[in-house]
Amino acid sequence: MTTDSELKVRHAPVHQRQPKRISSLRRGVESALWIGGGAALAYYLRMDQVLAERSSSNWFAVALLAIAGFGSVFLYLELYLPRKQGRRINYQEWEREVPRTIQLATVLGILATISCNAVLWPVFGAFSPLLLVVWFMATASAIGLVW
Repeated sequence: MTTDSELKVRHAPVHQRQPKRISSLRRGVESALWIGGGAALAYYLRMDQVLAERSSSNWFAVALLAIAGFGSVFLYLELYLPRKQGRRINYQEWEREVPRTIQLATVLGILATISCNAVLWPVFGAFSPLLLVVWFMATASAIGLVW
């Protein structure tokens, strides 16, 4: 008959977890690649000129408002609540702690995605969603490094 200690030894993972230093190095390299890729795309596609000529569009205004609203919700959850109210949000129980805030952020994120695609579609066509994914990941990586 097999004892519990023998089972633990027998079923121990062969591959041990990597040290924390390597995983933080990997995270830094991945973030640098996303940020560098996003910056390179913005530079080589001349996004400043594209946005300057598309800035009179109604979709551009909707995109800016949605992104500003999404950023405001983020700052409310990450800065205002923890620092001013002394309340740290448990995102696993968001339905109980901040139900309307997460729903609002979701709606604003979807609205920003649709309107940004509408702004970029006449210029880049079907590549617009791919470009937005790269720029979103670059922005998220930059925030993750700073935060």
